[in-house]
Amino acid sequence: MFTRKLKSPAGPSLDTLRAEVDKIASELAGLQAQAPQIEAQIAALAAAHPAAVLESDSAAEANEAERRRLGYAQTRLAARLAELTAAESDARQCLADAEAAQRRVDAERAVAAAVAELDSVYAPCVGKIAAFLDRWTAACNLARAAGIDSPEAIARPRRCERKAEPATFRDESYEAFVDASGNPTDSAFGVNDRGERIVPRQRGMFTRQVRVDPARMAVYAHLPALAASICLPPARWNGPSVNPPALIYHEFNA
Repeated sequence: MFTRKLKSPAGPSLDTLRAEVDKIASELAGLQAQAPQIEAQIAALAAAHPAAVLESDSAAEANEAERRRLGYAQTRLAARLAELTAAESDARQCLADAEAAQRRVDAERAVAAAVAELDSVYAPCVGKIAAFLDRWTAACNLARAAGIDSPEAIARPRRCERKAEPATFRDESYEAFVDASGNPTDSAFGVNDRGERIVPRQRGMFTRQVRVDPARMAVYAHLPALAASICLPPARWNGPSVNPPALIYHEFNA
């Protein structure tokens, strides 16, 4: 009979627990496959029993004896399957508990390490960045007052995303009436000083420019201002910060 191993004070390793679950599951799967085989054998013997009775007493007794033997085996198998099913459930629960305990240990270690780095890593970095941005902003203000390129323009120049392109044109020939000066006109007749139509005008061929593509403006991308883009809240109360966000307030009933 399978008996569950008691956990030591320190507890078995996760690998040991997983191996135990796999072992029970493997045995359970193998025995579960035997159940329908035994049931099929018993059914076949039951169907053959009338013929065995007609054959002889010994044949009938042999049929009944084999069915009894298979019935005993079936009963033992059912008990073993129930035992293994309970054992597997118990083993899986032990494994789940151990995994949860390990996750808690891992989480506690990670939390402790993160809290330690808050003061040893994050806070000093914020202080250095805050001091750097103070110098950066002061240099930008001095450059603006002196009328020279700022650190932003020198170290973080704009990038051309699309070059400017002039409009393009093509020549197009067209036919029109010719006025007295040789220029194209839509009027088919000339007029005198009194506004009266006179001799009809002749038609001629002229050339004009037609725009094919409009002009495209250049497009430049600019990085956001460095000092205004960084947001670093303080590690702890009254610690160094850079553009810290607003404090978060929560209300609780007394």
